[in-house]
Amino acid sequence: MILWSLFFCGLIFLFRELRPYIRPVSHQAALIDEWNQVQSGLVRIEESLVSGLALGDHDWKRFDAYPPLWRKAFVDPIRMLRGEGYAVVPTLKRSRSLLRFFIELFSQSQARAAPARAQAWVCFSLVPVVSLTFYGLLPAVRREIEIWCGMTGAALVLAVLAFAWVERLIDGAVWCEARSLGREGLFLFLTLPEKLTALVHSGVAVEAAWGEVIRDFPPDLLSDDIAAFWGGAEETSGRSIELKAIIRLKAGLHHSILAGTPVTESIEIWAAEQRLRVESGMRKRLETLPNECLKPLFLCTAPGVLILVVAGLFLELQSQLGGDF
Repeated sequence: MILWSLFFCGLIFLFRELRPYIRPVSHQAALIDEWNQVQSGLVRIEESLVSGLALGDHDWKRFDAYPPLWRKAFVDPIRMLRGEGYAVVPTLKRSRSLLRFFIELFSQSQARAAPARAQAWVCFSLVPVVSLTFYGLLPAVRREIEIWCGMTGAALVLAVLAFAWVERLIDGAVWCEARSLGREGLFLFLTLPEKLTALVHSGVAVEAAWGEVIRDFPPDLLSDDIAAFWGGAEETSGRSIELKAIIRLKAGLHHSILAGTPVTESIEIWAAEQRLRVESGMRKRLETLPNECLKPLFLCTAPGVLILVVAGLFLELQSQLGGDF
């Protein structure tokens, strides 16, 4: 029992050491909680404005506790419009619609990733089940407890590696649309239309509003190559999908200005197209996830279980034949 206790303590330590290298499902749940909090705050503001109540500084200070990315994307445009005396409710509705899109998208991703994660847990549980079963049924295994603990430890290490591999695959599938811009860049990319629309509604020139929105992106995303085309280049060959989409948005804004049509229509059409593209890309990637997760299970977990089965039968056979291991 002492050996088993030490063994499982070591396993817990191994999980703790591997945790930084695994993106747990709690990360996505935390994001959804943050979006729900921001959405609740926006609902309170909208209800107050619709009912005719005046908003004080304390109403806006509630948002100071939110992460800067969400304040920049959803709260700052509303504050700007409110300070300039422009209508806020339409922007509130658009922001809430985008938040609902994020919440539904990542909630669906958790549900679609659940079968793959269940596969990993079931296969991982096979190792201790097989180990304890052989320990209880085969006297030779109980006599060679040190050897059996070593075999079980090796199998569990392989199972933990398989579980970490599966989590990495799930994480890559959920964030498959963030390959070129990064995760924060993807959110800035999807929330770009909201601030751009708010700036245009506040009377800012389209060119100035465009420059203001682009400055929101972190400096590490503004490589020389990206900054060049954001500065006005129209060449799209070799660009990522997101960067090509931004070029198309800028071209659509220029066309709207020349044609005399509302630029907000171009922005809304572009925003709907990009949401649909991100959602369909994530859905397709998650549909193939269960098949992809078979690779770590076959390459890591299955050999570990096979080690236990062969080792247990070999120990018992040696005992029956009267030989020494």
